[in-house]
Amino acid sequence: MTIDWKSVYEAARRANLAYLIDPAQSQISFEDIGLHWLGIFQNGSHQAVACIDDQGQGYLSIAGTRFGQRIGDLIDDIFILPHDLGDGVHVTKGAFEGVSDMWDWANSLVDASTVWNVEGHSLGAWRTRYTPVFLPESRIGQLHSFESPKGANRAYWEKYQKILASMVSVVNDQDIFVGYPLGLTEWEHPQMLAMQWLAGPAIFEIYPNQWVNGFSLPDHSIDVIETKCKILAGL
Repeated sequence: MTIDWKSVYEAARRANLAYLIDPAQSQISFEDIGLHWLGIFQNGSHQAVACIDDQGQGYLSIAGTRFGQRIGDLIDDIFILPHDLGDGVHVTKGAFEGVSDMWDWANSLVDASTVWNVEGHSLGAWRTRYTPVFLPESRIGQLHSFESPKGANRAYWEKYQKILASMVSVVNDQDIFVGYPLGLTEWEHPQMLAMQWLAGPAIFEIYPNQWVNGFSLPDHSIDVIETKCKILAGL
């Protein structure tokens, strides 16, 4: 896969800004990077920012777990019972529930034909990977997943692999959460789709079955990932 690291860096920056809690600060920060801020979606377990650019492209930036801010985020992280989408397709219940409300909100802000670029870190990346459930392929632009845990079973990835084929999935060093949930469960990463592994100063393209579960909490940092992607972009 050919990677445009400038686009990856810009997506990482948006994913990082999605964590800002204060709506006024969120608006200022997204407008500072040249986007038109449409609003911020916040409830007990979800947070996302919707923007649009001068060409009419939409950007949905989904926050990860807001540690110390919203207990609902943590509940979504650990609620990994299956939610059945039919035909043997399963997703993790906690991360999936409520995503439809988020998309209803986002779509209410734009024209019905708007193409959405979607990115998120951690729990936000988990939810980014569910985008094909809620949007037709014609309305899906770039997808960027930063440090997502395992979010679905093999049947899900097989069903949506064509739509997700161009998704850029980034993992950093020995991140502890990329291997979550651990153990003998049906949850996995899309085995047919490559990941970009930021291993120290180097970058390797690997497949999920080549990932060795890490145990580093500091490596699960969107700040570190943004910095590495900026260097890879030559900025």
